[in-house]
Amino acid sequence: LGGDALCAMIERPSVAIRILGKSEDKFIETRATTFFGSGNNIVVRGDLNRRTLLAGLDPRVELPELRQFKGNPVAGVMDDRGAYIAACLTICKAYIVAGHPGLPPRLASFEDWSDTVRGALIWCGKADCVLSMELTRADDPERTEINCMLEAWIDAVGTGTRTTLSTILAM
Repeated sequence: LGGDALCAMIERPSVAIRILGKSEDKFIETRATTFFGSGNNIVVRGDLNRRTLLAGLDPRVELPELRQFKGNPVAGVMDDRGAYIAACLTICKAYIVAGHPGLPPRLASFEDWSDTVRGALIWCGKADCVLSMELTRADDPERTEINCMLEAWIDAVGTGTRTTLSTILAM
């Protein structure tokens, strides 16, 4: 999962999207939009790593697709969504009123979210979700390719050595 368009939609307040089959762009508001993806063994690549937080769901059963629920949990949340939203906003407000105790280092491009939502979750004793970015970086195939290229470069040329591309190609 990756790509410049997705990165832009996550980080910018609006983006220009070309209309399929036309030489015309449509500006789309993306402010306050959150993208969710789910799947097994998803690999995040490139710049999307710094824009991705991982969440794991463990149903603690071998065949989660066969679980049966009393009632409809999604409908229950939707019916009471105002109360859930109020609870989330109350937590953030309490954190702000308390003076942002234990404010974590700001996450570039997401400073307001980092200062309020992330900080409030950590203040409530939850793990820092930003640490999950390292897990996506570790599995990034683009990062792996660049590291392999750099290791090959060091093996061929060494470090601290100035050279030209023609010299490298002649090796």
